[in-house]
Amino acid sequence: MIKNKQHSAARLRFLRSTLFQIVILSSVLISFIGCSSTNPEIELYNQLVSMADSLQKEGAIEYYLNGTIHEEAGEMYRAVIQYQLAHIYDPNSVEIILSLAKTYLKLGEHRAAAILLGQGRESNAENEELLVALLQSNVYSGQYPQAVMLFEELKRLRPLGENELKQFALVLTKLNRFDESLELYNSIIKEFGEQSWVLDKIAQIYLMRRDVETAKKTFYKILDLEPDNHNVIFLLGSIEMNDKNFEEAEKLFRSAMNIEPGEIKYWANLMGALDLQKEDAELLEVTSEAVSKFPESAFFMEMHGNVLTTLERYEEASNALRQSILIDSTRLSPYQSLGYLYHHQKDWGKSAEIYNAALKLDPGNPLILNNYAYMLSSQNDRLKDALEMVENALKLEPDNPTFLDTRGWVFYQLGQYEKALTDILEASEGEGENVEIYEHLAHVHEALGNLDKAKEIWRKAYVLDPENEDYKRLAR
Repeated sequence: MIKNKQHSAARLRFLRSTLFQIVILSSVLISFIGCSSTNPEIELYNQLVSMADSLQKEGAIEYYLNGTIHEEAGEMYRAVIQYQLAHIYDPNSVEIILSLAKTYLKLGEHRAAAILLGQGRESNAENEELLVALLQSNVYSGQYPQAVMLFEELKRLRPLGENELKQFALVLTKLNRFDESLELYNSIIKEFGEQSWVLDKIAQIYLMRRDVETAKKTFYKILDLEPDNHNVIFLLGSIEMNDKNFEEAEKLFRSAMNIEPGEIKYWANLMGALDLQKEDAELLEVTSEAVSKFPESAFFMEMHGNVLTTLERYEEASNALRQSILIDSTRLSPYQSLGYLYHHQKDWGKSAEIYNAALKLDPGNPLILNNYAYMLSSQNDRLKDALEMVENALKLEPDNPTFLDTRGWVFYQLGQYEKALTDILEASEGEGENVEIYEHLAHVHEALGNLDKAKEIWRKAYVLDPENEDYKRLAR
């Protein structure tokens, strides 16, 4: 291999030396011919020029062959150098231009390939291979308007193939030329039959145009072709979730999960659909199965803990939430859930312990600061610390109704009832109907002596929670 390279290099040096001598001799003859126009001198000049052209092309071939050897060996940068030298010797060779451009593309140098091919077309305007290669390089480099012009030029030369039509439609979609793109995709279906890939692209265009119903119909056409396409089933479930059709979303997510049970996002979205329907018993079944199938998933363990909390199975819930933290101690949400659980049980010490651990992870987290402050205000403890925490949370989210309600309740516990009323009223306006905010607001009105107003608020709370005996009594 080394001998061949040495031989090649020596031959190229000889070619360059000979070519240089011919060029000098040709220059002398040109001067001479300028003085004498006899036929023998002109014939000799033409012979020398022909020899120079021949040697130049031979040099280009040597470099070109070296480039192909390097390319086959996967030595792309060396191949580029050899092809570039070949291009210097023969700048109009289509084979050299194409090889150099394709090597640029393999190296991700799409723009360099486009420039080279554009220059090559200046002297080879009718060459279809150069046109196609230039088109591809413009697509890869994101030069979509130029690519469209080249597709149109290629269409004038010959009909576009199926893959070219697909690529043309994709480019038009990138340019938001949706009508033209849809027209192309439909022409592909008409000529080549319905294909899942094409139908998916059509559906995606309808989604971008916010035509959800047509997108759904198109996705269902894909399922007619591929009933077990779990990706499409999942997409349809996501659309139904977005439209708040939670029951239909649940069915679709279950279907996708049954086809591909190892896909975590199918489980997670099924849990979301059940949670939004408040189907706690079914949700517990799914989370129980998920933590068994994915024991290292901190998210699923947390979801399991949350549904156990909802079902008031507090000991199991706290175990699950602590396990979630053990699996991944960097996630804040299980700390929030566990801190709230201990707060609900009035286990103030454990609640504070969890919130302190969370604040070590993220000292400025507004939700943790708010929840910690509310826990302290609920037991009428460390109210100055609570006020500082919730005010830090409000600096980050000044219009958050939950945070305003917390600060209002801290003010209430501090005996600053007017400030409490201002905050809790604003929270009520921002949150709408909320039984906990109504309860706080009623207490503040009572403290201010607004007993009729307080009773009115208790009635609102009772409407939202008619099983609460305290609300029933206070609303009378």
